[in-house]
Amino acid sequence: MLTYATEYSVYSSSFIKLLQACSEKFGDGPGADVLKENLEEEMGNNKLGEAELEVLGKLEIPSNSVEGIAHKQIFADFVEAIRRHVEDGQPYGTARSGSTPGQTFLNDIQSLIDDCPAHVGLAVLAYSAELLVEPMYENLLEGLAHYTNLTAVETRFFPLHISCDGGHFHKLASVVEAHAKTTAQRTEIYEAVVKALEARATMWDELNEMCRGGTESKEVEATSSLYNKQAANWVRDTPNCLSDFTGRPRLFEACGDVTDKHMLDVGCGEGYCARVLRKAGVRKVVGVDVSEQMVKAAEHAERTDKLGNMYYLTADALDIKQALCDNAPAVGMLGGAEIERGCFDLAIAAFLFNYVETKPMERIMEQAR
Repeated sequence: MLTYATEYSVYSSSFIKLLQACSEKFGDGPGADVLKENLEEEMGNNKLGEAELEVLGKLEIPSNSVEGIAHKQIFADFVEAIRRHVEDGQPYGTARSGSTPGQTFLNDIQSLIDDCPAHVGLAVLAYSAELLVEPMYENLLEGLAHYTNLTAVETRFFPLHISCDGGHFHKLASVVEAHAKTTAQRTEIYEAVVKALEARATMWDELNEMCRGGTESKEVEATSSLYNKQAANWVRDTPNCLSDFTGRPRLFEACGDVTDKHMLDVGCGEGYCARVLRKAGVRKVVGVDVSEQMVKAAEHAERTDKLGNMYYLTADALDIKQALCDNAPAVGMLGGAEIERGCFDLAIAAFLFNYVETKPMERIMEQAR
């Protein structure tokens, strides 16, 4: 949520400028009054109506926390509030150089307003912003209530816009419709709105990628740290924990006849399953685990009781194919075409998926396949 807030604030803080640019193009023509009203609200100059005040009152949001305050400042207050809620106070970073998703989105909308006729720019704001406000902000507010302990005042930006923006779209749309008399005009409006919606969708997709990558990296770090600390406790030659008598025997049964097979052990830990299956007939094992200390324990076990053809690699299962390519000689492989063609007869992952969500699980399985 902090990543969203940080990126979206680039657009939110410039929304008044977008309205002003549109208003200047309209001059005193039809639509000027609608734009002026919208501008006054965005700058916090309008008094709220009884209906809006009633909605905010039910949420225990005092009127003096919204009236007389520019909406971009109210959103900035929300950004600061969510930043305090997040432990390290930093959004996820973007791997892309240059403009961030928020800045790119703003640039795209600004270009459409600057380059298109006034009524087309107005359509961009109406159909790619005002129309989406209520459902978009309702979902965000629901997420904030579920996942954070922010107060109603700290999140007041969202109910404020949900309650008072409903009429904006219809007023703006009526002005746009007055300028959509011909097929050419309607086509021009349609094409601009599609570009604006695609820009918004791209921003959301990129924010999702930023957050997914950030979440994955933190999950990997947490899992690695946990097992690095506990590696010594997992070392064993014979079954000694509950899952050694329940889950792992079922895994061994599912492998069937492993004679002379080449096996990939994803999330190999200290190598217990790898050793059991090597003794059962597997010809070669390549084990991969995110915990460096677990891999060292597996390597130590191989040196202590050498079975041969046992290779281990510290790597993230999410990037297992690339890790194997980059370290092929170290794990007794040629790399390149051999890995692309498929070089394992069997792949196991004992309890690995306890630590990943559905999408990362699919990514791991696709690479192993």
